[in-house]
Amino acid sequence: MTPRNEGVSFHDQLIALCRHAGFEPRITQEACEMQTVVGLVAGGLGVALVPASAGQENRKGAVFRPIVTSAPDELSHMDMVLGWRADIASSIRDSFIEIVKQAATIDI
Repeated sequence: MTPRNEGVSFHDQLIALCRHAGFEPRITQEACEMQTVVGLVAGGLGVALVPASAGQENRKGAVFRPIVTSAPDELSHMDMVLGWRADIASSIRDSFIEIVKQAATIDI
């Protein structure tokens, strides 16, 4: 697992999901980078709950499976925000914002 100080919301959400499922995770190893977490799993040093994007890495020795949960929405979805400097013009930034608007339900 990644250390709590590397992503408080993600860490706390994973712990809450485990508790909702009826168990307390036993964290024996932490790594700051998600690819290191996956590498530890591939090396046989445990299992990990990781974002779906980590499963796209196709790491030899690691198997990824989606998790279906009956947890309430506040536990099974991650809130994200999009931030930028409004005082600096950027056509690249504006294009990116438009792509995000099309791909996600956001209020900008």
